[in-house]
Amino acid sequence: MKIGIVNDVGMAVNVLDRLIYEKTDHEVIWNAYDGKEAVEKCMNALPDIILMDLIMPVMDGVEATKLIMKTCPCAILIVTSSVQKNIEKVFEAMGHGALDVVKTPSLGIDNKEDTTDELINKINTIGKLIGFQKQMRIGHHPFSEGLGAAKYLISQELPPIVAIGASTGGPKAVATILSKFSSDVPFATVVIQHIDQDFSHSFANWLSKKTPLPVNVASPTEKILAGHVYISGVNQHLVIDEEGRLSYSKIPRDLPYKPSIDIFFNSLRSLNSSKFVAVLLTGMGSDGAYGLKLLREEGWHTIAQEKKSCVVFGMPKVAIDTGAAIDVLSLEEISTMIIEKSKKILSTGKTGAIENE
Repeated sequence: MKIGIVNDVGMAVNVLDRLIYEKTDHEVIWNAYDGKEAVEKCMNALPDIILMDLIMPVMDGVEATKLIMKTCPCAILIVTSSVQKNIEKVFEAMGHGALDVVKTPSLGIDNKEDTTDELINKINTIGKLIGFQKQMRIGHHPFSEGLGAAKYLISQELPPIVAIGASTGGPKAVATILSKFSSDVPFATVVIQHIDQDFSHSFANWLSKKTPLPVNVASPTEKILAGHVYISGVNQHLVIDEEGRLSYSKIPRDLPYKPSIDIFFNSLRSLNSSKFVAVLLTGMGSDGAYGLKLLREEGWHTIAQEKKSCVVFGMPKVAIDTGAAIDVLSLEEISTMIIEKSKKILSTGKTGAIENE
Protein backbone atom coordinates (compact mmCIF):
# COMPACT_ATOMS: atom_id res chain seq x y z
CA MET A 1 0.00 0.00 0.00
CA LYS A 2 0.99 3.60 -0.53
CA ILE A 3 1.23 5.69 2.65
CA GLY A 4 1.31 9.44 3.32
CA ILE A 5 2.71 10.78 6.61
CA VAL A 6 1.49 14.07 8.10
CA ASN A 7 3.32 15.43 11.15
CA ASP A 8 4.96 18.75 11.98
CA VAL A 9 7.71 17.13 14.08
CA GLY A 10 10.64 16.02 11.95
CA MET A 11 11.74 13.32 14.40
CA ALA A 12 8.25 11.78 14.39
CA VAL A 13 8.23 11.75 10.59
CA ASN A 14 11.61 10.02 10.57
CA VAL A 15 10.44 7.38 13.06
CA LEU A 16 7.28 6.65 11.07
CA ASP A 17 9.23 6.52 7.80
CA ARG A 18 11.71 4.10 9.31
CA LEU A 19 9.04 1.82 10.78
CA ILE A 20 7.15 1.58 7.49
CA TYR A 21 10.37 0.77 5.67
CA GLU A 22 11.70 -1.77 8.19
CA LYS A 23 8.54 -3.54 9.37
CA THR A 24 6.17 -3.55 6.38
CA ASP A 25 6.07 -4.02 2.64
CA HIS A 26 4.30 -0.68 2.22
CA GLU A 27 5.71 2.44 0.58
CA VAL A 28 5.78 6.00 1.93
CA ILE A 29 5.04 8.18 -1.11
CA TRP A 30 5.20 11.58 0.62
CA ASN A 31 5.60 13.45 3.90
CA ALA A 32 3.70 16.60 4.85
CA TYR A 33 4.41 18.90 7.80
CA ASP A 34 0.95 20.44 8.25
CA GLY A 35 -2.63 19.69 7.24
CA LYS A 36 -2.72 22.18 4.36
CA GLU A 37 0.32 20.59 2.74
CA ALA A 38 -1.28 17.15 3.20
CA VAL A 39 -4.45 18.22 1.38
CA GLU A 40 -2.39 19.58 -1.51
CA LYS A 41 -0.28 16.43 -1.76
CA CYS A 42 -3.38 14.24 -1.72
CA MET A 43 -4.64 16.09 -4.77
CA ASN A 44 -1.49 15.14 -6.69
CA ALA A 45 -0.72 11.69 -5.28
CA LEU A 46 -3.51 9.94 -3.36
CA PRO A 47 -2.19 7.31 -0.90
CA ASP A 48 -4.08 4.25 0.32
CA ILE A 49 -3.57 5.31 3.95
CA ILE A 50 -2.65 8.60 5.60
CA LEU A 51 -0.99 8.67 9.04
CA MET A 52 -2.41 11.96 10.31
CA ASP A 53 -1.19 13.94 13.32
CA LEU A 54 -3.74 16.09 15.16
CA ILE A 55 -1.95 19.15 16.55
CA MET A 56 -0.13 21.02 13.76
CA PRO A 57 0.39 24.62 12.62
CA VAL A 58 -1.40 26.17 9.61
CA MET A 59 -4.09 23.45 9.55
CA ASP A 60 -4.67 20.78 12.20
CA GLY A 61 -5.49 17.12 11.60
CA VAL A 62 -9.22 17.55 12.16
CA GLU A 63 -9.64 20.14 9.40
CA ALA A 64 -7.27 18.25 7.09
CA THR A 65 -9.27 15.04 7.58
CA LYS A 66 -12.50 16.90 6.82
CA LEU A 67 -11.13 18.41 3.59
CA ILE A 68 -9.49 15.21 2.38
CA MET A 69 -12.63 13.16 2.93
CA LYS A 70 -14.64 15.75 0.98
CA THR A 71 -12.25 16.18 -1.95
CA CYS A 72 -10.16 13.01 -2.34
CA PRO A 73 -11.26 10.42 0.25
CA CYS A 74 -8.94 7.69 1.46
CA ALA A 75 -8.25 5.75 4.66
CA ILE A 76 -6.96 7.99 7.48
CA LEU A 77 -5.35 6.74 10.69
CA ILE A 78 -4.89 9.37 13.41
CA VAL A 79 -1.38 9.13 14.93
CA THR A 80 -0.99 11.49 17.88
CA SER A 81 1.43 11.81 20.79
CA SER A 82 -1.31 12.03 23.42
CA VAL A 83 -4.58 10.30 22.59
CA GLN A 84 -6.40 10.97 25.87
CA LYS A 85 -5.29 14.60 26.04
CA ASN A 86 -6.69 15.17 22.54
CA ILE A 87 -9.71 12.89 22.81
CA GLU A 88 -12.20 15.59 21.76
CA LYS A 89 -10.23 16.19 18.57
CA VAL A 90 -9.84 12.44 18.05
CA PHE A 91 -13.58 11.87 17.89
CA GLU A 92 -14.09 15.05 15.90
CA ALA A 93 -11.64 13.72 13.30
CA MET A 94 -13.35 10.32 13.34
CA GLY A 95 -16.63 12.11 12.83
CA HIS A 96 -15.18 13.55 9.63
CA GLY A 97 -14.00 10.16 8.41
CA ALA A 98 -10.80 9.02 10.17
CA LEU A 99 -10.95 5.26 10.67
CA ASP A 100 -8.97 4.77 13.86
CA VAL A 101 -6.43 6.30 16.23
CA VAL A 102 -3.09 5.20 17.69
CA LYS A 103 -0.43 6.80 19.84
CA THR A 104 2.68 8.05 18.06
CA PRO A 105 5.21 5.22 18.50
CA SER A 106 8.19 5.69 20.78
CA LEU A 107 11.38 3.68 20.52
CA GLY A 108 12.41 3.10 24.13
CA ILE A 109 15.75 1.82 25.38
CA ASP A 110 15.86 -2.00 25.17
CA ASN A 111 12.34 -1.78 23.73
CA LYS A 112 10.88 -1.30 27.23
CA GLU A 113 8.58 1.40 25.90
CA ASP A 114 8.39 0.25 22.30
CA THR A 115 4.88 0.97 21.00
CA THR A 116 5.60 0.29 17.34
CA ASP A 117 3.66 -2.98 17.07
CA GLU A 118 0.35 -1.25 17.77
CA LEU A 119 0.89 1.15 14.87
CA ILE A 120 1.91 -1.62 12.47
CA ASN A 121 -1.08 -3.73 13.51
CA LYS A 122 -3.44 -0.81 12.89
CA ILE A 123 -1.97 -0.19 9.44
CA ASN A 124 -2.24 -3.87 8.53
CA THR A 125 -5.83 -4.05 9.80
CA ILE A 126 -6.84 -1.06 7.69
CA GLY A 127 -5.09 -2.69 4.73
CA LYS A 128 -7.21 -5.81 5.23
CA LEU A 129 -10.35 -3.68 5.43
CA ILE A 130 -9.48 -1.94 2.16
CA GLY A 131 -8.92 -5.31 0.48
CA PHE A 132 -12.04 -6.75 2.09
CA GLN A 133 -14.24 -4.01 0.65
CA LYS A 134 -13.02 -4.74 -2.86
CA GLN A 135 -14.03 -8.40 -2.50
CA MET A 136 -17.56 -7.82 -1.23
CA ARG A 137 -20.47 -8.31 -3.59
CA ILE A 138 -24.02 -7.06 -3.14
CA GLY A 139 -26.37 -9.85 -2.13
CA HIS A 140 -23.60 -12.16 -0.90
CA HIS A 141 -22.41 -12.44 2.69
CA PRO A 142 -19.37 -14.72 2.89
CA PHE A 143 -19.48 -15.12 6.67
CA SER A 144 -22.23 -17.61 7.39
CA GLU A 145 -20.78 -18.68 10.75
CA GLY A 146 -22.75 -16.86 13.42
CA LEU A 147 -25.30 -15.48 10.95
CA GLY A 148 -27.75 -18.36 11.00
CA ALA A 149 -31.39 -17.87 11.95
CA ALA A 150 -30.75 -18.25 15.69
CA LYS A 151 -34.28 -18.23 17.06
CA TYR A 152 -34.67 -18.73 20.78
CA LEU A 153 -37.11 -17.71 23.48
CA ILE A 154 -36.14 -14.60 25.41
CA SER A 155 -36.83 -15.27 29.08
CA GLN A 156 -37.42 -11.67 30.16
CA GLU A 157 -39.35 -8.64 28.98
CA LEU A 158 -37.17 -6.03 27.30
CA PRO A 159 -37.84 -2.39 26.43
CA PRO A 160 -38.19 -1.40 22.77
CA ILE A 161 -34.73 -1.21 21.22
CA VAL A 162 -33.20 1.32 18.84
CA ALA A 163 -30.23 -0.42 17.19
CA ILE A 164 -27.69 1.87 15.48
CA GLY A 165 -24.78 0.71 13.33
CA ALA A 166 -22.04 3.09 12.18
CA SER A 167 -18.49 3.12 10.84
CA THR A 168 -16.50 5.82 9.02
CA GLY A 169 -17.85 9.20 10.15
CA GLY A 170 -20.04 7.48 12.71
CA PRO A 171 -19.16 9.29 15.96
CA LYS A 172 -20.52 12.62 14.78
CA ALA A 173 -23.59 11.02 13.18
CA VAL A 174 -24.41 9.00 16.30
CA ALA A 175 -23.94 12.07 18.53
CA THR A 176 -26.30 14.09 16.32
CA ILE A 177 -29.07 11.50 16.68
CA LEU A 178 -28.61 10.97 20.43
CA SER A 179 -28.55 14.71 21.10
CA LYS A 180 -32.23 14.92 20.09
CA PHE A 181 -33.41 12.26 22.56
CA SER A 182 -34.89 13.33 25.91
CA SER A 183 -33.95 11.66 29.18
CA ASP A 184 -37.36 9.97 29.50
CA VAL A 185 -37.45 8.10 26.18
CA PRO A 186 -39.27 4.72 26.49
CA PHE A 187 -36.65 2.78 24.51
CA ALA A 188 -33.09 1.56 24.97
CA THR A 189 -30.40 2.42 22.41
CA VAL A 190 -27.55 0.10 21.44
CA VAL A 191 -24.76 1.51 19.24
CA ILE A 192 -22.35 -0.64 17.23
CA GLN A 193 -19.56 1.70 16.15
CA HIS A 194 -16.43 0.35 14.49
CA ILE A 195 -13.89 1.48 17.07
CA ASP A 196 -11.02 -0.20 18.90
CA GLN A 197 -11.67 -1.39 22.46
CA ASP A 198 -8.90 0.89 23.76
CA PHE A 199 -11.13 3.88 23.02
CA SER A 200 -14.59 2.50 23.80
CA HIS A 201 -14.74 4.05 27.28
CA SER A 202 -13.51 7.39 25.93
CA PHE A 203 -16.14 7.15 23.21
CA ALA A 204 -18.86 6.52 25.79
CA ASN A 205 -17.69 9.51 27.86
CA TRP A 206 -17.56 11.70 24.75
CA LEU A 207 -21.08 10.68 23.69
CA SER A 208 -22.43 11.29 27.20
CA LYS A 209 -21.58 14.97 26.74
CA LYS A 210 -23.75 15.11 23.61
CA THR A 211 -26.94 13.61 25.03
CA PRO A 212 -28.99 13.75 28.26
CA LEU A 213 -29.07 9.94 28.28
CA PRO A 214 -26.56 7.88 30.28
CA VAL A 215 -24.05 6.25 27.91
CA ASN A 216 -22.17 3.15 29.06
CA VAL A 217 -19.93 0.47 27.63
CA ALA A 218 -21.96 -2.74 27.60
CA SER A 219 -21.03 -5.22 30.33
CA PRO A 220 -21.52 -8.97 29.79
CA THR A 221 -24.94 -10.20 30.96
CA GLU A 222 -26.04 -6.59 31.49
CA LYS A 223 -29.78 -6.02 31.63
CA ILE A 224 -31.08 -3.62 28.99
CA LEU A 225 -32.93 -0.62 30.40
CA ALA A 226 -35.08 2.02 28.73
CA GLY A 227 -33.52 5.48 28.63
CA HIS A 228 -29.97 4.11 28.45
CA VAL A 229 -27.41 3.97 25.65
CA TYR A 230 -25.03 1.02 25.33
CA ILE A 231 -21.94 0.73 23.14
CA SER A 232 -19.66 -2.23 22.48
CA GLY A 233 -16.59 -2.31 24.72
CA VAL A 234 -14.25 -5.01 23.37
CA ASN A 235 -12.91 -6.27 20.04
CA GLN A 236 -15.59 -8.96 19.92
CA HIS A 237 -19.16 -9.07 18.63
CA LEU A 238 -21.88 -7.59 20.85
CA VAL A 239 -25.07 -9.70 20.81
CA ILE A 240 -28.33 -10.26 22.66
CA ASP A 241 -28.06 -13.67 24.33
CA GLU A 242 -30.71 -16.30 25.14
CA GLU A 243 -31.53 -14.50 28.40
CA GLY A 244 -32.18 -11.22 26.61
CA ARG A 245 -29.00 -9.62 27.99
CA LEU A 246 -26.04 -8.02 26.28
CA SER A 247 -23.17 -10.39 25.74
CA TYR A 248 -19.98 -10.78 23.71
CA SER A 249 -19.06 -13.46 21.18
CA LYS A 250 -15.78 -14.28 19.41
CA ILE A 251 -17.70 -15.98 16.60
CA PRO A 252 -17.42 -15.44 13.69
CA ARG A 253 -13.66 -14.97 13.90
CA ASP A 254 -12.95 -14.08 10.27
CA LEU A 255 -14.83 -10.80 10.03
CA PRO A 256 -12.60 -7.73 9.65
CA TYR A 257 -14.97 -5.74 11.87
CA LYS A 258 -15.13 -6.60 15.56
CA PRO A 259 -17.75 -5.70 16.63
CA SER A 260 -19.81 -6.41 13.52
CA ILE A 261 -23.09 -4.62 12.93
CA ASP A 262 -24.40 -7.61 10.98
CA ILE A 263 -23.81 -9.94 13.92
CA PHE A 264 -25.59 -7.66 16.38
CA PHE A 265 -28.54 -7.03 14.06
CA ASN A 266 -28.86 -10.77 13.48
CA SER A 267 -29.02 -11.45 17.22
CA LEU A 268 -31.97 -9.04 17.50
CA ARG A 269 -34.06 -11.38 15.37
CA SER A 270 -34.70 -13.38 18.53
CA LEU A 271 -36.73 -10.53 19.97
CA ASN A 272 -40.44 -10.09 19.49
CA SER A 273 -42.13 -7.54 21.72
CA SER A 274 -38.98 -5.35 21.78
CA LYS A 275 -38.58 -4.98 18.03
CA PHE A 276 -38.57 -1.29 17.19
CA VAL A 277 -36.10 0.63 14.97
CA ALA A 278 -32.77 -0.34 13.35
CA VAL A 279 -30.59 2.33 11.75
CA LEU A 280 -27.56 2.03 9.47
CA LEU A 281 -25.35 5.12 9.27
CA THR A 282 -22.32 6.34 7.33
CA GLY A 283 -19.48 3.89 6.75
CA MET A 284 -17.14 2.20 4.33
CA GLY A 285 -18.11 -1.22 2.96
CA SER A 286 -21.31 -3.14 3.62
CA ASP A 287 -21.36 -4.24 7.28
CA GLY A 288 -24.89 -3.97 8.65
CA ALA A 289 -26.75 -4.04 5.32
CA TYR A 290 -27.29 -7.79 5.45
CA GLY A 291 -28.44 -7.69 9.08
CA LEU A 292 -30.71 -4.70 8.41
CA LYS A 293 -32.50 -6.66 5.71
CA LEU A 294 -33.01 -9.57 8.09
CA LEU A 295 -34.54 -7.19 10.64
CA ARG A 296 -36.88 -5.68 8.06
CA GLU A 297 -38.12 -9.17 7.28
CA GLU A 298 -38.80 -9.64 11.00
CA GLY A 299 -40.96 -6.50 11.21
CA TRP A 300 -38.46 -3.91 12.44
CA HIS A 301 -38.64 -0.36 11.09
CA THR A 302 -35.35 -0.07 9.18
CA ILE A 303 -33.65 3.20 8.24
CA ALA A 304 -30.57 4.03 6.15
CA GLN A 305 -28.84 7.40 6.27
CA GLU A 306 -29.24 9.39 3.06
CA LYS A 307 -26.22 10.12 0.88
CA LYS A 308 -25.85 13.88 1.41
CA SER A 309 -25.19 13.66 5.16
CA CYS A 310 -22.89 10.60 4.95
CA VAL A 311 -19.13 10.97 5.22
CA VAL A 312 -18.86 7.69 3.29
CA PHE A 313 -21.97 6.46 1.48
CA GLY A 314 -20.99 2.79 1.58
CA MET A 315 -22.96 0.76 4.12
CA PRO A 316 -26.21 2.75 3.71
CA LYS A 317 -25.98 2.49 -0.09
CA VAL A 318 -25.76 -1.31 0.03
CA ALA A 319 -28.72 -1.37 2.42
CA ILE A 320 -30.76 0.81 0.06
CA ASP A 321 -29.74 -1.13 -3.06
CA THR A 322 -30.70 -4.46 -1.50
CA GLY A 323 -34.08 -3.26 -0.18
CA ALA A 324 -33.04 -3.45 3.47
CA ALA A 325 -34.24 0.06 4.37
CA ILE A 326 -37.86 1.11 4.70
CA ASP A 327 -36.82 4.77 4.97
CA VAL A 328 -33.82 6.76 3.70
CA LEU A 329 -33.44 9.82 5.93
CA SER A 330 -31.09 12.58 7.07
CA LEU A 331 -29.74 12.49 10.63
CA GLU A 332 -32.30 15.03 11.82
CA GLU A 333 -35.12 13.10 10.15
CA ILE A 334 -33.92 9.87 11.76
CA SER A 335 -34.13 11.43 15.23
CA THR A 336 -37.57 12.85 14.51
CA MET A 337 -38.83 9.52 13.17
CA ILE A 338 -37.65 7.60 16.24
CA ILE A 339 -39.13 10.16 18.65
CA GLU A 340 -42.48 10.20 16.86
CA LYS A 341 -42.65 6.41 16.79
CA SER A 342 -41.76 6.27 20.48
CA LYS A 343 -44.80 8.43 21.25
CA LYS A 344 -46.94 5.69 19.72
CA ILE A 345 -45.33 3.21 22.09
CA LEU A 346 -46.48 5.30 25.03
CA SER A 347 -50.01 5.64 23.65
CA THR A 348 -50.51 2.09 22.31
CA GLY A 349 -47.92 -0.02 24.09
CA LYS A 350 -46.93 -1.56 20.75
CA THR A 351 -43.56 -1.70 19.02
CA GLY A 352 -42.33 -2.87 15.63
CA ALA A 353 -42.57 -1.40 12.15
CA ILE A 354 -45.92 -2.85 11.19
CA GLU A 355 -47.87 -1.61 14.21
CA ASN A 356 -46.42 1.91 14.04
CA GLU A 357 -46.93 2.65 10.35
